[in-house]
Amino acid sequence: MPKVICHLPNFDDEVSGVKFVPHPDGGKISEEISEEQAELFASIPGYELAEPVKAPPKGKDKGKPAPAADATPPAGTEGEGGEVF
Repeated sequence: MPKVICHLPNFDDEVSGVKFVPHPDGGKISEEISEEQAELFASIPGYELAEPVKAPPKGKDKGKPAPAADATPPAGTEGEGGEVF
């Protein structure tokens, strides 16, 4: 569910039944609210939608980059003809 941030000075801790708390970057951030409420608040100057926190990628690679195709194989893994074992 979305949240909104308010950057207005002298802002109260509750507006239209929605509670707000101080945001680390300044202003105040709302509790989770419905999409409709978030769109309504975001249409008011001084309010903006808070960016959702992105979850880390799922899967066994854990977001690590793939090894380069031309990577040098570890020492001792090459055969006589240059084959890689």
